[in-house]
Amino acid sequence: MSDKSQTPRIVVVGAGWAGLGASYHLAQQGYDVTLLEAGPYPGGLVAGWKTASGRSVEAGIHGFWYPYNNIFKLVRELGLSPFTPWTRSSQYSPAGLEVESPIFQDLPRLPSPLGTF
Repeated sequence: MSDKSQTPRIVVVGAGWAGLGASYHLAQQGYDVTLLEAGPYPGGLVAGWKTASGRSVEAGIHGFWYPYNNIFKLVRELGLSPFTPWTRSSQYSPAGLEVESPIFQDLPRLPSPLGTF
């Protein structure tokens, strides 16, 4: 697909993990890709931002886990390191701070196999 006049043009709607991954792989194959995002930043349901005090916050609606090999492969290919070590977690509601972890670390564990998740 070296001739630009014959290169298929593709529009990907949404810059969440799926849209970012699809756009990247299509571009790798030589397609002319335009990625559209309605929000102010990419990331979709796993987006995060910094508070005025500098703390990292994530939407918390969706995450990605170790079995998501395609995401980790993409991050490595792009030379990114968006992952930070987990040190503590806070749960907020419209009323403010509700809970800070590791509050649950000393609770009894579920018996196996339920406790293996």
